Amino acid sequence: MKTSNHTPGPWTFDPKSVHGMYWVKGWDNHPIAYVEHQESAVPRCYHDANARLISAAPDLLEALQGIVRQAEIAFIDGGRNGYAEIEKKARTAIAKAIGN
Repeated sequence: MKTSNHTPGPWTFDPKSVHGMYWVKGWDNHPIAYVEHQESAVPRCYHDANARLISAAPDLLEALQGIVRQAEIAFIDGGRNGYAEIEKKARTAIAKAIGN
Protein backbone atom coordinates (compact mmCIF):
# COMPACT_ATOMS: atom_id res chain seq x y z
CA MET A 1 0.00 0.00 0.00
CA LYS A 2 1.35 3.42 -0.97
CA THR A 3 1.96 5.88 1.85
CA SER A 4 1.11 9.55 1.93
CA ASN A 5 3.70 12.29 2.14
CA HIS A 6 1.51 14.58 4.23
CA THR A 7 2.66 16.45 7.33
CA PRO A 8 2.92 13.83 10.08
CA GLY A 9 0.13 13.66 12.62
CA PRO A 10 -1.24 14.33 14.99
CA TRP A 11 -2.93 17.42 13.63
CA THR A 12 -4.82 19.69 15.97
CA PHE A 13 -7.66 22.12 15.51
CA ASP A 14 -7.22 25.49 17.16
CA PRO A 15 -10.73 26.54 18.21
CA LYS A 16 -9.65 30.16 18.63
CA SER A 17 -10.51 32.16 15.53
CA VAL A 18 -7.64 34.36 14.35
CA HIS A 19 -8.28 36.94 11.62
CA GLY A 20 -11.47 35.18 10.56
CA MET A 21 -9.83 31.77 10.24
CA TYR A 22 -9.71 28.49 12.12
CA TRP A 23 -6.24 26.98 11.98
CA VAL A 24 -5.24 23.34 11.72
CA LYS A 25 -1.73 22.78 13.07
CA GLY A 26 0.72 19.95 12.56
CA TRP A 27 2.61 17.96 15.18
CA ASP A 28 5.14 20.80 15.48
CA ASN A 29 2.37 23.38 16.11
CA HIS A 30 2.96 25.06 12.74
CA PRO A 31 -0.14 25.88 10.68
CA ILE A 32 -0.80 23.48 7.82
CA ALA A 33 -4.32 24.51 6.82
CA TYR A 34 -7.05 26.95 7.66
CA VAL A 35 -10.77 27.31 7.19
CA GLU A 36 -11.95 30.84 6.57
CA HIS A 37 -15.24 31.89 8.11
CA GLN A 38 -15.54 35.61 7.47
CA GLU A 39 -18.37 37.06 5.42
CA SER A 40 -19.74 33.70 4.39
CA ALA A 41 -23.24 32.46 3.67
CA VAL A 42 -22.27 29.18 5.31
CA PRO A 43 -22.96 29.09 9.07
CA ARG A 44 -19.89 29.48 11.26
CA CYS A 45 -20.54 26.11 12.92
CA TYR A 46 -19.92 24.44 9.53
CA HIS A 47 -16.50 26.06 9.29
CA ASP A 48 -15.69 24.87 12.79
CA ALA A 49 -16.76 21.33 11.86
CA ASN A 50 -14.76 21.44 8.62
CA ALA A 51 -11.60 22.46 10.48
CA ARG A 52 -12.15 19.64 12.98
CA LEU A 53 -12.59 17.14 10.14
CA ILE A 54 -9.39 18.34 8.45
CA SER A 55 -7.50 17.99 11.73
CA ALA A 56 -8.70 14.38 12.01
CA ALA A 57 -7.40 13.43 8.53
CA PRO A 58 -4.19 11.64 9.63
CA ASP A 59 -6.11 9.66 12.26
CA LEU A 60 -8.84 8.75 9.78
CA LEU A 61 -6.28 7.63 7.21
CA GLU A 62 -4.52 5.46 9.79
CA ALA A 63 -7.85 3.92 10.87
CA LEU A 64 -8.86 3.13 7.29
CA GLN A 65 -5.50 1.55 6.60
CA GLY A 66 -6.05 -0.61 9.69
CA ILE A 67 -9.47 -1.67 8.41
CA VAL A 68 -7.95 -2.69 5.08
CA ARG A 69 -5.21 -4.68 6.84
CA GLN A 70 -7.82 -6.48 8.96
CA ALA A 71 -9.93 -7.20 5.88
CA GLU A 72 -6.87 -8.68 4.17
CA ILE A 73 -6.21 -10.88 7.22
CA ALA A 74 -9.86 -12.00 7.25
CA PHE A 75 -9.56 -12.91 3.58
CA ILE A 76 -6.42 -14.95 4.22
CA ASP A 77 -8.17 -16.71 7.10
CA GLY A 78 -11.21 -17.42 4.90
CA GLY A 79 -13.57 -15.19 6.91
CA ARG A 80 -14.21 -12.37 4.45
CA ASN A 81 -17.95 -12.22 5.12
CA GLY A 82 -19.14 -8.62 5.24
CA TYR A 83 -15.73 -7.06 4.60
CA ALA A 84 -15.84 -6.63 0.81
CA GLU A 85 -17.96 -3.46 0.68
CA ILE A 86 -16.31 -1.68 3.61
CA GLU A 87 -12.88 -2.63 2.29
CA LYS A 88 -13.77 -1.14 -1.10
CA LYS A 89 -14.93 2.12 0.54
CA ALA A 90 -11.83 2.24 2.74
CA ARG A 91 -9.51 1.65 -0.23
CA THR A 92 -11.28 4.40 -2.22
CA ALA A 93 -10.92 6.89 0.65
CA ILE A 94 -7.26 5.95 1.16
CA ALA A 95 -6.54 6.43 -2.54
CA LYS A 96 -8.18 9.85 -2.41
CA ALA A 97 -6.17 10.82 0.68
CA ILE A 98 -2.79 9.75 -0.68
CA GLY A 99 -3.33 10.87 -4.26
CA ASN A 100 -3.81 7.62 -6.18
